[in-house]
Amino acid sequence: MKLTISLITLGLVIISESILTGVIPIYRGDLYGALSNKSPEVYHAILVCFLIYFTLDFFQSIKGYVVLKTALIFRTRKTVEIAAKQVLKTSELDNVPQRMQEDIKLAYLNRITVLCEYFISGTIVLQLIYLNLDQPKLIAAALIYTLISVAIAILFNPRLTATEKEVQKGEASFRESLTKGFNFTSLSVANTTSLKAASIRTGYLLFTRLQLGILTMLPYAVLAPALIAGTIDMGTLMKHQGTFSLLVVNAGIIIQLYTTLIQGKASAERVKELEND
Repeated sequence: MKLTISLITLGLVIISESILTGVIPIYRGDLYGALSNKSPEVYHAILVCFLIYFTLDFFQSIKGYVVLKTALIFRTRKTVEIAAKQVLKTSELDNVPQRMQEDIKLAYLNRITVLCEYFISGTIVLQLIYLNLDQPKLIAAALIYTLISVAIAILFNPRLTATEKEVQKGEASFRESLTKGFNFTSLSVANTTSLKAASIRTGYLLFTRLQLGILTMLPYAVLAPALIAGTIDMGTLMKHQGTFSLLVVNAGIIIQLYTTLIQGKASAERVKELEND
């Protein structure tokens, strides 16, 4: 019953966030249009934008709590299930207590977090494409970015997964070695694996940040001629710029959260090994 309620609440939160985010460019464009035209409707536009942003912030603020609560319910069920097999006494795998205490939690928390963000971002992208079918250039640029992002994520997948598992194993071994006294070698191994994983993540993120920086300026380059020619006004420009920015940011979620998904996947694999032991 608790799990059902938690999942329903989580569903309402992420659906509300995705819908509210998707309509932001429309109302922000209306606000800029009213400001540029010095229209008396500007105060109404300000109020509407404030209510949208405030409600969006509310759902984004409680999302973390609802995600954690849902993950902990799954964690409790899985921990009880594995504990019933007496693995703490019978398993010959490494770092069994750490797998039960940390890996089960991270396996659910990281994966649920990423899946929620993927749902939100995917819904926003589809919503924005539908609302802006009259701007094929912007949509095409965003779709190209998405394809590039997915390709990069696929290329990094094996290396990221392997290094995350090594980090978790190294830290767990160091923790266990402390029960027998300080061991400098275990500390050195833990530090080395962490730095190796961090270097791979850094290269991954630097490349994606470069993409994000370049593509953030594309809507201005695409729409500036129309603005100069007078075929669109400032309100329309800001609406389309906001649309493109949201498309880029939400397409970028695919790769920005991919390392978190990999961490959850690595933890899930360690838990699976414990279940099958």
